[in-house]
Amino acid sequence: LIRDTKTLVPVLKPLKTPTYYNRVVREKWDPVLKRIVRRVRGTAGGDRIVSNYNVSSSVAALVTVKILLNAVVTENANFATIDLTDFYLGALMPELEYIKIYTDTYSPATISTLGLTDFLHAEKSGKTFCYFAIRKSMYGLSCAGKLSKDRLVRLLNASDFYETATPCLFRHATRNITFTLVVDDFGVKYTNPSDLTFLVDCLSKLYHVKVHPVGTKYLGFTIEYNRSRNRSIAISYPTYIPSLIARLRPDGIKHASTPSIYIPPVYGRTGPQSPTSPLPSPLASAAQVKELQVIVGSILYYAIACDHSMLQAVCALACQQSAPTLATMAAADRLLGYAAKNPLAYLVYYPSDMRLTVHSDASFLSRPNAKSVAGGVHYLDSANSPGPYRNSPIHCFSSLIPVVVAAVSEAEYAAVFGNGQVACDLRTILSSTGYPQPPTDVLSAFPTPPS
Repeated sequence: LIRDTKTLVPVLKPLKTPTYYNRVVREKWDPVLKRIVRRVRGTAGGDRIVSNYNVSSSVAALVTVKILLNAVVTENANFATIDLTDFYLGALMPELEYIKIYTDTYSPATISTLGLTDFLHAEKSGKTFCYFAIRKSMYGLSCAGKLSKDRLVRLLNASDFYETATPCLFRHATRNITFTLVVDDFGVKYTNPSDLTFLVDCLSKLYHVKVHPVGTKYLGFTIEYNRSRNRSIAISYPTYIPSLIARLRPDGIKHASTPSIYIPPVYGRTGPQSPTSPLPSPLASAAQVKELQVIVGSILYYAIACDHSMLQAVCALACQQSAPTLATMAAADRLLGYAAKNPLAYLVYYPSDMRLTVHSDASFLSRPNAKSVAGGVHYLDSANSPGPYRNSPIHCFSSLIPVVVAAVSEAEYAAVFGNGQVACDLRTILSSTGYPQPPTDVLSAFPTPPS
C-alpha cells in the first residue's frame, strides 16, 4: 500500500491530531470466478477530521436517470453500464491529514518489508503503532467523494466530455453519447459502439473499468429493454421491499390493499370531513420513533424510485415524525402491509416526443390542523399519444401546503405553483439531454365554469 500508491507515508510525528484506522471486511459473490471473494478495506476515521474546504459532491438524480432511459427507448439507442474499481483512491489531498495504525497484528517480516521499523512507537500496554501522513484520498474521509469526482471530471474533460447544466449528466462535444454518473456508476446512452469504446478507453487511463455493453442492472434497479416492434424499457427494484420487510417485520405482516387507513366520509356533514386537529393518541416510544424514521426514509426512496402509489402515504407519515403517536405507528404498519402485498412495481417507458406534461391536483383540508396537500404527475408524451399516462411518470409530487388555504380553488392554485417549480427543473434536465421543451402543459382539476 505504501510503496504502490503512496496513499500513506510513514512519519515520526504527526503535525495534526491523527485519526483512527478501521478495517472493513466484506464478502461479495464474484459471478465470473463463481465464488465468494473476500476483501479488507482500510478506512480512516473521517468523523474526527474537520476539512477547511467544501467536501460536498453531487450525483445524478433519479429523475435524470429516468429521463435518460426515456431518451434511450425513444431513440432506439443502446444502454450500457460502467463501474470503476477503487474510485475513492488516488486523488491528491489538498492538505495532509494523519492517521494512527496499530501494527501489533503484523509480523516482524511484514514490518521490515514495508520499511516501518524506524517509525514504530509503543504504548504502555506494549501495543506498537505507526503514524502516517494521508497524501491521497482513501475510504472513510469525508472529502474522498469530492476529490475523486473532481479527478474523474478532469479526466473526462481532457477527452471532450463535459458536464451539462444538469448535475452529473455528461455529454461529448462531438460524439452521440450521454451518461449519468452516480459516484462511480455510469448509465450510458449510445448508438455507435465505437463511442462506448472511446469512453472506456478514456476511463482506463486511471481506473480498472468494468463495462456491460447491454446494461441490465443500474443503481440496484433491474432494467428490461425490449427492442421489438413495440419497444419499451421497464425498471424495477425486485429485492428492495422483500429485504425491507424481512428486516423490519421478520415474522411477517398483515397485508393491506391500500397504503393508507381509509376514513369514510360522514354524509350530510356541513363542516370539513377530516378532523382539523389530530385525534387523541398516546405518544410513540423512543424505539418506535427510530423505527418510523427507518420506515419513512426507506419507503420514501422506493416511492420516488418505483412505486408512486406509496408516495402520498409516506409523505403523510413524514409530516408526523416530530411527534409520532401510536396512531402514526398504526398508519406506518398499514403502509408496510401494502408494500408487503405489492412488493414489485414497474415503471414502463415507450418511445415519445419527449414532451413534458404535468397533471396537477390538490386535496383540500385532508390533513390535521386544516392543512391541504398538493400533488402532481409528470410524464413524457407525444402530441399524438393515444391518451394520458401511456408512459409511466418520470416524477410524482406530493407535498403538504405550508399554509391554511381558504378554499378548494386556493389549494388547486398552490398545487399548480408547486408542480410548476418541479417542472422548471425537469425542463432543464430535458434540455441538457438534448430535448429543449416547448411550453409545458399543466392540466389541473379546476372545476369547469358554467357556460
